[in-house]
This record gives sequence, C-alpha cells and structure tokens, in this order.
Amino acid sequence: MAGSVDTAREAFAGRHWDVAVQELVATDGRAPLDPPDVERLATSYWMLGRTAETIAALARTHDEYERAGDTRAAARVGIWLAFYLLIRAQPAQCMGWAARSQRLLDELPGPTPEHALALTPGAFALEFRGDQAQAEALFRRALKIARPLGNPEVISIAEVGLAFSLVRSGGFDEALGLLDEAIAIIGSGATGPVAAGIVYCHAIECCHLAFDLPRAREWTAALDAWRMAEGPLVEFSGKCDAHRAELFRLHGAWDDAVRAAHEAQEKFRAGDFSAGFSSFYEEAEVLRLRGRYVEADRGYAEALRCGWDPLPGLALLRLDQGRPAEAQSLLRRSTLRDDGAYRRQLLAATVEVELAAGDEDAAAAAWEELSRLAEQHGTPWTRALEAAAAARVLASQGRNVEALDAADRAWSLWSELGVPYEVARCLVLKARACLALSDSAPARLGLALARDILAELGARPALDGLPADGGPTRASGGPTTPPAPPPSDAPLSARELDVLQLVCAGLSNQSIASQLFLSERTVAHHVGSILAKLGVPSRTAAAAQAFRTGLVAPGQK
Repeated sequence: MAGSVDTAREAFAGRHWDVAVQELVATDGRAPLDPPDVERLATSYWMLGRTAETIAALARTHDEYERAGDTRAAARVGIWLAFYLLIRAQPAQCMGWAARSQRLLDELPGPTPEHALALTPGAFALEFRGDQAQAEALFRRALKIARPLGNPEVISIAEVGLAFSLVRSGGFDEALGLLDEAIAIIGSGATGPVAAGIVYCHAIECCHLAFDLPRAREWTAALDAWRMAEGPLVEFSGKCDAHRAELFRLHGAWDDAVRAAHEAQEKFRAGDFSAGFSSFYEEAEVLRLRGRYVEADRGYAEALRCGWDPLPGLALLRLDQGRPAEAQSLLRRSTLRDDGAYRRQLLAATVEVELAAGDEDAAAAAWEELSRLAEQHGTPWTRALEAAAAARVLASQGRNVEALDAADRAWSLWSELGVPYEVARCLVLKARACLALSDSAPARLGLALARDILAELGARPALDGLPADGGPTRASGGPTTPPAPPPSDAPLSARELDVLQLVCAGLSNQSIASQLFLSERTVAHHVGSILAKLGVPSRTAAAAQAFRTGLVAPGQK
C-alpha cells in the first residue's frame, strides 16, 4: 500500500524530498499525520520550493503542536514560518507570525533557544530595510541568549545575520570571523537542512559584499557540494547557481556563467525566489561585455523587476551605448545611498563614467572615497578596484608615471585573483601610460596580450576599443590569462598554488576547473606554468616535488 510513515521518514532522513512528500501525503490521506510528521512534510515542501504547500503545512504544524499543548514546538514552527514568509517578500505576514510565536514564548520560562530564534526574523527584516544598527542589536541579543544554551542551529543563524549587518555597515573583520564560525557549525552537520541553506546563502552573500573573493569561491563550492547531497533540491539551489554564475564570469568562463545563470533562473521560476535578481544580472553582465546590448538591457530590466537596481552594470551599459549623461545620472542617484558594501563597485564605475562624461573632479572624488574604503578594509578585490581607478584618474591628470605604477598594481592584483577581463583592461591602462611616456615597446606587448585575452573572452566592445597598433593576435586563441611564463625560479602565484594542490590530490583539469570556477583552458595554462616554474616534465613529477619541498603538505586536499 502506498503511503508508509516509516518509508516517509527514511526518505526524509535520506534527503529524498520528493519521495518523502509522496509518502507523507498518501499516509495523511488515510489518517492525519502526527505533528512531527507534518513538520517533516513542511520541510520537504520547503526544500522543493513549493511555496503554497510549505506555508499551509507550517501553519498546520504550528496549530497542531499548539492544540497538543507543546507550546515551545508551536512557537518554533511559527518562527520558521515567519522566516519563510520574509524570504518570500511577505513582511506583514512574517511579522504577524513572529508576534504570534512571541506570545507563546511569553508563556514559557526562559531562556530557550526559541527565545533567541524569535529575534531573528525581525532582525533580518530590519536588515533588509537598511536599519543596520537595530538589526545588529537584535542579532547580538539573540547570540547572547543562544550561546550559553549551545544550540548550533540558532547560533549559526544569529551569527550569519549579525555578520550580514556588520558587512553592510563596514565592520568587516568581526563579520568574517562570525562567518567562519557559522560555516564551521554548518559543516559539522549539526543543523537541519533549512538552517544550513540559510547560513550558506547569507554567508556567500556576505563574502561578495565584503569583496572577499577567496571565501566566496570556497563557500560557493561548499554550498554546491551540500546541495548535491540534499537530493532533488529547488530551495537554495538557484541562489547557488547564481553565485556560480558570478564566479564563472569573474574567472573568464563566460559560457559557463550564462549556463549557470539560466539554471538559476529555472530554479527561480520553480520557487527559489532568492535566485532572481543576481541570475538575471549576471547574464546581463556577460551580454554587455560581449556587446549584445539589446539582450543585456532586457536582462537588467528583469533584474530590476526582482526589486533591485541593476547597478553598476546598467550604467556601464548606457556608457557603452554612448549615453554618458544617463550613466552619470544613474550612478549619482545610487551613490547617495550610504552603504559601504555596495559603494565600492559603484565608485569604481563612477570613475569610468565621470571621466567619459568629462567631469574629472567628480571622478577624482570617487577615487578618493574608494581609496579610503580600501584603506579601511583592503581585500585584494577592493585594492584592485582602487588601483585601477587611481590609474584612470592619474592618467586623466597627465600624471603618467604614477598612472603606470597604479595600473601595474591593479594588473598584479587582478592576476592573483584570476579575473582575466580586468587583467586585460589593466594591460591597456599600462600600455596607454607607456605610450604617453613615449615608451612604445612595452605598450605594444601589453596591447597584444590584452587583445589575445579579450578575443578569447569574446569581449567585442573592449576589443574594438583597443588602439590599432596593439600587435598581432594569435589566430588560434590561447589562455585567458597572459602567457609568457616567468623564469623557472619565479615563485608560484596564489592561484597556481591552488591548482598545484588539486593536481597533487589527483584531480583532472576538468575537475580543477569546476572546483575553482575556471575554464579548462585557464587550468591548462596554469598547469603549464607550474611545470615550467618547477622545472619538471609532468604532473606526477610536480606533485612529487611539491610534497618534497613543502609547497603542499602530504594528505592536504
């Protein structure tokens, strides 16, 4: 007979959400489920992205726990329903359920983990409205209650929430420490699937806001592995694909970025609403960089419909379309917002737009503010943005020696981060500074390298904007990072060490590309460079030398 509670519970424990739903619904049709099984049904619906069914099942679970006299369980489920409604952009209903749960908790002696958890939906709502100070205070209260009680689920959610508020207000160091703690809790398997998904997604978002690309890459890979282990998943899966799209775009795997964005959009339509804005925005970014402006415009419009300004991409699109005044207007309105996290991207774009529009003073002011932000929290990503902005402003002021130095710093930072499009743009900045200093030989070499990178990426607008004397382009393509390996005694870059570590673990180029969000061609280039620098003929010999010299510790994965 279809519909066995035991089969449903086994399916739930094994993360077979669709089977759990099928068995629980069939069983419920014969005799009402007990509250814990209704809660399992609600969680399964949640993970499958089935919004209406999730809300109905959570409400039913709450009511049945309350009728059974389990006030604490009823309050807990009501808080999770408040969370779910907040994620679904239904703040009024969210606050209603939060208040209802708080009323139940007021009847209980405290503190309990639920007393701490009850503070978090309201804190996230304040965060989303931009009230960082009040959100931070609520998250700190939640942690003060939760930590002595030792509840890992509540601690991890409060930590990631507090980190989110801190990042938005500029408190990066404390935020990143909290994120490390929260991810460690999730990685230990000490929480349920809903809490794990919430923490992973918010932690990665924090990394992007903090411009911490290595953490974002590491945790996106961890989220990807987690969701693969969670069975047929919609919730949180689309957001993961959207993060993958951004990483693929940054690392030059633009076709992969578009595919990941499309996968995220499919999950968005299936019920993972958190995947909407970033998936459409990331696809639009690739389309803009490839010169497909009409399609990019549509993508930014889709992102806007999800409730966020598609900046700075839309402003840069207007600049590419020859509409600098419109681009200025978009960015000037946006930079009126006092948001330390988003401002860095906006300020970097503002420098480009204001210079193109002829307002050198506004460009210089944007660079000066970006410099202050880079001093306060100088991740390589932020410092790369600042150095490139400096090169542009200094060149506009005729300070070409300083511009060359800034462009070289930016080129080095983007190279370490593995962002080929920005590497190419910095090569162009260096070349223009050299030309202004009447040093044509390095200028020609730099432009030739930039042309090769941009040609492989398919970055048609940037390619068309290169000076005509940039030197020959390889007809057969090439790696998306500059070739010309350094001398064999040159130290390995951070990215090459990442690749070498995975080579030592026995991974293929395809597997390394997937784990580091690179194209296979880029991985092949890195492997070739590693072999040249180590002076060895093969991957096996490279691994042996890496272990022998301590570049990679034996057993390190």
